[in-house]
Order: sequence, then C-alpha cells, then structure tokens
Amino acid sequence: MHKNFRGFYTPRDEDLSSLWMSDKTIFIFDTNTLFNLYRCEKQTREDLLNVMRKISKQSWFPFQVYYEYQRNRKEVISDSIKSLEAIKTTLRSVSNQTEKALSEGKVKKHLYSSLSNELNELQKELIIPIDKFITTNIEPRIEEKKLIGKSDFIRKSIDKIIGDNCGDVPSQNIIDMINKEGEERYKSKIPPGFSDAPNKKGDSFFSSIKFSDKFGDLYLWMEIIEKAKKSKGHNIFFISDDVKKDWWFIHNGERVGPLESLQTEIYNASEIDTFRMLTQSSFLYEAKKFLKGIKVSDSSVEEAKTFSIIDKDFSFEGLRTNIKSNSYSHLWGDNTNLTRGALSESSDDTINMKFSSILNEYTNIRDEYSILFKSFQKAQELAEEYYQNNKIHSPLKDALSLLMAKAISYIEEIEPIITELKSRLTLNDWTDFNHIFQECHSYIHINMVELRNTLSKIESLLL
Repeated sequence: MHKNFRGFYTPRDEDLSSLWMSDKTIFIFDTNTLFNLYRCEKQTREDLLNVMRKISKQSWFPFQVYYEYQRNRKEVISDSIKSLEAIKTTLRSVSNQTEKALSEGKVKKHLYSSLSNELNELQKELIIPIDKFITTNIEPRIEEKKLIGKSDFIRKSIDKIIGDNCGDVPSQNIIDMINKEGEERYKSKIPPGFSDAPNKKGDSFFSSIKFSDKFGDLYLWMEIIEKAKKSKGHNIFFISDDVKKDWWFIHNGERVGPLESLQTEIYNASEIDTFRMLTQSSFLYEAKKFLKGIKVSDSSVEEAKTFSIIDKDFSFEGLRTNIKSNSYSHLWGDNTNLTRGALSESSDDTINMKFSSILNEYTNIRDEYSILFKSFQKAQELAEEYYQNNKIHSPLKDALSLLMAKAISYIEEIEPIITELKSRLTLNDWTDFNHIFQECHSYIHINMVELRNTLSKIESLLL
C-alpha cells in the first residue's frame, strides 16, 4: 500500500498473533473500559483484570483517561446501584400490576368476581419467585456495589496495573492550544469529540489547570498522538467502548475499525508501524486467542459485547420521533375564556354554575398535564445527554427504556381526550363536552397519576 493511504487499511488477520506477541505493542485503555469493571459480573471483571495484569508492562494510560476515571468513579458506582434498584422495582411491579388493575377498576369485581379471585391467586404465585430472585440475584449485587463504594478493591487493582505508566499533567498552555484547535476542528466536523460537544458545557480544574469538558475526547486523542510520536516502530492498540461515530467507521451497524481520518492523522504525525482500535469484547477475545497462559471464559466475552452495542440496547430515537410528530403544543391554548363568555350570556344561573365548575376542573387537569408533559420532555433530554456521554450502561438503559415507553403510553392515552375536549369547547358544544368529561374524568385521572409516578421513577434514575 502507498504510505499516503495507510489510513484506509487495517491489519490482516494473519498478522494479529505477531502483533499481540510483540514487545513493541503498546496497549492504551479508554476511561470507559475502566468503568466497565464496575458494571460487569465478577467473572468478567476477573478475566479483564487478569489480561490487563498480563500486559501491564506494555500498557499506557493517558492522563485524560486516569483523570476522568478519578473524577467520575463514585458516580459510576452509584449508577450501578441505581440500575440494580431499578431492576428490583421493575420486578416487583409485575406482581403489583394485578392489584392495581383491581383497585383502579380495570377489572370490575361485581362483573368478574371469578377473574378477580384468579388474579389474586396469580399475584400470590408471582410474589414468591420474584422475591426469591431479588433476594438471591439482585440484593447480593447491590451489597457488593455498596462495599466497593466503601472500600474500592477495583481501584486498587487498577492503580497497581497502571503504576507509573500514566501520562503527565498537561500545562495550561497545551490545554489552551488544544481548545483553540478544537474550536476549528469541531466547526469542520473533524473527529474525535465533535458529536457530543453540544451536550458538554462545563469545565473542570485539576492542579490549577482548567479543562473544558467538550474537548475531553480531543485531549485524549492528542495525548495518544504525542505518545505515538515518541514510539517509533511500535504498534498501538487503543481499547475503547465509546459508541460515538466520530471514533469508528461503522458499516451495517458493525464497527469495522477506526475512522480513516484518525488513522491518517496518527500515521502522518508519527512513525508507528500499526494503529488499531478494539472494543473491550474484541480485546478479551483476542487475548484469549493469542496470549499464552491466559484463560478467558466465553461468558466474559459475551458480556463484554453488551458494553458497546451500537444504538441497539437503548435509544430514544423512536420515542423522540413520536414526540416530535405529536408536539401536543395545541393542548395548552386557552379557549376557556371564550366559553365562559358565551356561558355568561345564558339566563340559566344553574347551568352557568355547573359548567363553570366543570371548566375549572378541566382547566386544572389541562394545566397539570402541561406541567407533566414538560417534565417528560426534560427527562427525555437529560436521558439522551447521558446516553450520548456514555453515562448510562445496559441495565439502567433497559430500565429507562421501559419507563420512558410507559410514560409515552400514558401521554397517548390522555392526549386524545384533552384534544377532543378542547375541540368541543371551541365549537361551544357544551353537551358533548360535558358528556366526554364525565365519562373520561376518572380515566384521565388514573393515567395522570401513573404518568406522575413514572416520571418520578425516571427522575430517580437520572439524578
């Protein structure tokens, strides 16, 4: 191949063994690979740590990686506990739904007494295995995470593996230069880091140095390039589970390798022999295949695959499309004054009082629903931001996905009724308005209570 086009090539499969066995191969780990040690099962964690120990002398950790790890470690532990608590809550809600169905009138006891009894028996039968599963499988994991929060043996292992193989703290001058370059790169969509920059507004300080969060990926990339400049004739393996498309060339939903522009940049800036990017699952799989004296379970490789699923395990795209196509902004327009004016012309004071009371109640419901809907939109935006920044891992994604879908379902139950009521008011069709309101009042109330409760659960996961 021509040297100018090396960025379009990846190593041949037959060369991988020699690359893994070479003492000139440098393994660089992204922050998310360290956080995954807190999110996975015990066996997977041990397999990952054993491989990392095996290659520790050839490993190097950029300052940006270790800094982000130290900054966010406790938050990752807390999120792991929250995700397990969410699973526990979701499991228990399975048995609770039958009780709610009865208590809220979804199954009318006077019409379905036999079904009511059968549901009560089913609820009792569901509670026992669910409680057993929670006690056996969920609670021990929660307790383990809490113990890690008090005495972090994972961090001790990471510290030992890293040793002195960590990048130096950059000067403020270097950071300022990268920030300036980053502004131009991001305007031109030059990777990495531009895709989630709009969601990163903050700054951080370490050793009197001011860092801009939106340039975190670029700080990391520039460190890797500087390391490559000092590593003539070496190979660099960069292990990352960052899902963003400003790192990876993705074809048909699969990672093919790093973006050509990234490879071209690092090859042009240095004299390294090979640059590779691997997901953590590929890293484990190849370590099992090529490293001598290393045992890696198949279950560990499979679990590691879930660390970096591209837009499959969780996405708000469908929900976002749904919300955008149904903005519901038409619900908040106030036409009750017009109706009240028409009512005031009526000579029947009893009718006036009756409909004024109903209108007040309708207005209160409409306004409360407006507040709930706006709360949902804010929760959706925050969840999307967390997803973009890799702050949500698989169990929490599943719980959030379920809760967001439930919130959408309640919105879709309430919205048509309020739309129809508003339409009746616009037409001054008080008879139909009253009929619809009386028929659906309880149903709206039930769905709004459920929507409010669901939003509270979503908020508890995100905060």
